Amino acid sequence: MINAADLDVVIVNYNSGQMLEQCLTHLFSMPGITVNVSIIDNNSIDDSLSLIEPLNQPITVILSLIHISEPTRR
Repeated sequence: MINAADLDVVIVNYNSGQMLEQCLTHLFSMPGITVNVSIIDNNSIDDSLSLIEPLNQPITVILSLIHISEPTRR
């Protein structure tokens, strides 16, 4: 069994919108577990971050001022 406050989650977000909201809803609904969430936002241009405010949960958000894309695969 996981002890309360022992689960730290880091999410890298780029225009994830409802997928981010669903992920956070599921994380915070786990019974008996306190989750610490940090979101690194990769300069999203959608409304991703506005969707987390209504969840009313303590979430750390780190904003990137530029979009750092995935390296090109060869």
